[in-house]
Amino acid sequence: MAVAQTYRVTVVRNQDSTLAAQFQAGATNTQGQLNQQVAQTTQAQQAQQNQQNQQNQQNQQLVQNTQNNQQAQQQQASIVQQQALGGWYGASALQGTDWRSAYANGAAAPAGSLSVAGAPAPAPAPAGSILLKLRNKCAGAPLDALVHLRDAKAGDWRTAGFITVAPGFTADVGRTNNRIVYVYGQQRGGRACEAGSRCWQGKAGPWPFNGKDYGFQEVRMPPSTGSSYVYTFQC
Repeated sequence: MAVAQTYRVTVVRNQDSTLAAQFQAGATNTQGQLNQQVAQTTQAQQAQQNQQNQQNQQNQQLVQNTQNNQQAQQQQASIVQQQALGGWYGASALQGTDWRSAYANGAAAPAGSLSVAGAPAPAPAPAGSILLKLRNKCAGAPLDALVHLRDAKAGDWRTAGFITVAPGFTADVGRTNNRIVYVYGQQRGGRACEAGSRCWQGKAGPWPFNGKDYGFQEVRMPPSTGSSYVYTFQC
């Protein structure tokens, strides 16, 4: 009897050891699967993050390229304007065609020419050389402008234009040494001012341009004006 009891106990203990080993192996396998799943999830998240980072870099590069292109276009337009205006100073009205051609691909595209007015401004206000610019703040409305100003280099009064200014853009006109200038503007492609088109005109002048007289607004720059002045067309 004693031998049989010992045998049974041994069998039970062996069975317990086998179950324990199986449990341990199962636990190990489960932990390995969990570790593998965690690793796969981490890799997927890392791949997604890398893809997002790459997309962000591409978007930033696209924005930068767009800004660089816009800046290059503006610089090129400014160069074209400076070259054109440089040829204007000291030139006669007969060279207006050359001046107009130089602007053909620039930000400002005159449709007319320069003309020398016979009468000086009624209220001269001597100043240093001031670069006059025009700004268009009328959304969706490109405009054509004329500017009657005293040429800083030639010393006589001239009418420059037509200078086309796109909405939201600024265009150089030229340098003047008088703080009083005269400005006329009309919506491009619209009806005549007399027919109700949007216009910016006044009682100054009138001064002739391309065979027609125009009334101009008088613009007085403040004494504190530095090397440049921007006149803004508002709607």
